[in-house]
Amino acid sequence: RAAYTRALQLEAPNAACNAALHYNRAAANRRLGNLHEALRDATLAAEAYPPEESALAWWRAADVALALGDDVAAKEALHSGLAKQPQSIELKQLAAQLQATAAGI
Repeated sequence: RAAYTRALQLEAPNAACNAALHYNRAAANRRLGNLHEALRDATLAAEAYPPEESALAWWRAADVALALGDDVAAKEALHSGLAKQPQSIELKQLAAQLQATAAGI
């Protein structure tokens, strides 16, 4: 986490690089239990990636939101991701899981 933070402080001129750093720091924060920070980083990554590359970042944002118990934020992340990549298997699977949980299945 600290290494990603230091790298982000360098403010690379490449947006894709910064998106990848946010994505990876989100993963580190998730593993460390820093869920609010993980959600913020995953969202920043998803917004910074080109639409065709953002599915996994939106998936991570939705996954962290679910871990926080925030179904609304999870649905928003899934909606944003599927709007950009409607064929994403990962996003579709998580959306189905969320829908099944909401239905009590």
